[in-house]
Amino acid sequence: MRLPKQIIKHVGRIASTDPTRYASDAVKVTRCGELVTTEATDGRMLVRTQHVDKGSTGLGDVSMLLQASAMRAVKFPARTKTVVLTEGDNVEVLALSSRNENKFDDAVDRQMIPRATKDIRFPDVVKVIPDLAPKDCHVFAVNPKLLGTLLDVIAKVGTDENSMVVRFTCPIDGNGPIRIDALMDDVAMTGVIMPINMRAVNHGYTAPAEWTNTKESNA
Repeated sequence: MRLPKQIIKHVGRIASTDPTRYASDAVKVTRCGELVTTEATDGRMLVRTQHVDKGSTGLGDVSMLLQASAMRAVKFPARTKTVVLTEGDNVEVLALSSRNENKFDDAVDRQMIPRATKDIRFPDVVKVIPDLAPKDCHVFAVNPKLLGTLLDVIAKVGTDENSMVVRFTCPIDGNGPIRIDALMDDVAMTGVIMPINMRAVNHGYTAPAEWTNTKESNA
């Protein structure tokens, strides 16, 4: 099955590195028809990616657990665009360049990712991810890199993980900045990030179609 290389490089970062934690060192990869899904969790955080692989048309469904640490260690040549996972006992990773995305024999690199241990418990992600009705939530859209930078700064000020608490607040109509308050190690911090709707005209932002049925802050 084909995956963008960014999924192989980054999704495994969410998986736990603590052997006593939930679903330790595992990324779940499934294919159902043309839909490829990857999932990783440490019991407190969870991430899921989904994309369509038209090259999987007619192939059977498959589900496998891969070692997250091995996925994080994979290094791809600079010209790699697409990655193909084979479905053996050890999963072979074929790195394909943008010019040869359909030629497996011309892979620019080949590496192996071991499967995770079979006794790992993995959650039913569909049940874990909240599915809130529009009347029950307010959605605001932000740039993930800006949000990540701001939260990284906040997190690095604190040293005691158990004392780290962050609160998000925003105007009910979404037409204003989002405030982030944190209290860590007796240090109070306040951050602000602008929702995308305040810059949408200049940046050409368009909300995904599946978001348009919720009360969101992007116009």
